[in-house]
Amino acid sequence: MFRRELKNRMGNDLIELGLQVERVDSSGVELASSIRQESSHVTLVDAFALSLAKVGGRTLLTGDRALSKLAAERNVPCRGVLWLIDRIFESGQLDPRCRLPAAEIRARRERYSIQDRF
Repeated sequence: MFRRELKNRMGNDLIELGLQVERVDSSGVELASSIRQESSHVTLVDAFALSLAKVGGRTLLTGDRALSKLAAERNVPCRGVLWLIDRIFESGQLDPRCRLPAAEIRARRERYSIQDRF
């Protein structure tokens, strides 16, 4: 029971911070279904994320290389997790507890000159 309450509270917190819950119309469901059928390596959740980005004219955020490639093939703007970290750093909200590729973090630490923060 505690996990469900925590999950609900966290979801509500994210909504208060600006997270939006999107509805998928029938064309979005059809697109997600076709993505899934054409690309069996893409999860159903990823297929819906790509569909929402395509139908809504939004940018897809993913750390999945295969999904990024598929987005590019479908002319959907796509950004990676490290792009997001760059934006977080620029906003002054970087959390040093993030678990990301060590080499990329080192490169950014050098670029940002923040070795002491990690």
